[in-house]
Amino acid sequence: MYFNEIIVMNRIFFVVFLFCMLSCKGKHTEKDVVEVMNELRTIKVELADTAFRNVNQLLEMSSFVVLANDEPLGGVKRIIVDDERVFVLDDTPKIVCYNMKGDIEYQINNKGGGPKEFFSLLDFTINIASNQLIAYDSGKRQLNIYNLKDGQFLSSLSTSTFAPMGMASVDGVFFFDNPDHFNYPDNKELHYSLLYSTIGNKIDNRFFEHDEISNYSMNYGEGHPFFYNNGSLLYNKRFDNMVYRLVPNKIIPYLNIELPNPLPDELLKDRIQPIELVKNDYSFGITNLYQCDDILYFWFSKSGFYQTVFYDLKKNKIIYAGNKVSNNPVKELPVFYPVVGVYQDCFFSLVSPTTILEKLSIDASVFPKQLQEISEDSNPVLMFYKVKK
Repeated sequence: MYFNEIIVMNRIFFVVFLFCMLSCKGKHTEKDVVEVMNELRTIKVELADTAFRNVNQLLEMSSFVVLANDEPLGGVKRIIVDDERVFVLDDTPKIVCYNMKGDIEYQINNKGGGPKEFFSLLDFTINIASNQLIAYDSGKRQLNIYNLKDGQFLSSLSTSTFAPMGMASVDGVFFFDNPDHFNYPDNKELHYSLLYSTIGNKIDNRFFEHDEISNYSMNYGEGHPFFYNNGSLLYNKRFDNMVYRLVPNKIIPYLNIELPNPLPDELLKDRIQPIELVKNDYSFGITNLYQCDDILYFWFSKSGFYQTVFYDLKKNKIIYAGNKVSNNPVKELPVFYPVVGVYQDCFFSLVSPTTILEKLSIDASVFPKQLQEISEDSNPVLMFYKVKK
């Protein structure tokens, strides 16, 4: 099952979801470097009573990339589009680099115990300036550095002192997701949810000290708090309503998102059972935060359903917020799928072949010929959406 197929399920089995998302609401300490900017704005989310079935009034397909079938992809854990290439980490695990025609340029799949091999790739990032792809091997507790152009192994950096759940890079520096400290209970310097490093293997700063909720963190699943947006990096700590923009050695408050009936901290402190959240009407789990032109996109969970939000930053108003987003296929937008990134002022999605076949059965005439040739055995299709003017 592709990652994108998971995020569009209307009903969510919350035992899995909570394991993905459960972590702490941190507090600032004297070690935090927080710069309050005029760009901070509050977004109040009010859910609509009706479904949004005309996404083509807001978005249109700009282009698409059919990923070659030479190497079947497993469940996609991370996708980064930059420098006219597509980088995909799946759960086998391997990293596949495609060009914008969908052809494979190289793969990083040398799993093993050797010095140039990896045990388990948990996450990766890229650095255009240094021409490097950096992947975190959680099995060996090290960063593996590869040539960005051809995928050749260059070197490794030990991270044996910490064990992050995810990583991201901006302007050549690193941020690590560190929602719990079970692997280093006595090292107080690492009891923070967000770690900062200038070179990757040495922690230079830390943000959001772990608290009572952090100590209860279960941290199973594939949740991700980092979101790339046209060269900038956004961050949202699990179960927090504040979104930050990350820059070297700083976290800048960017969005304060007020959800309807937010999940109380007390329930997490009382160690509520994950399945119990299905029976309640609470909102939590802000994720997939992407901005294109003046349109902000994100989603969260409420009462066992994913809620999608489109927000007009210029007009400061909700375009739509609710759990039903779709469209009948039309030429300008044959299919819409949940957004997983932004590249060159376009949202993009990784659309499963199953979804494309479903839309083809409704009206194949609006699809380009290449998409009409998709089969059940195809790899997913990368689809780019422009905001309509």
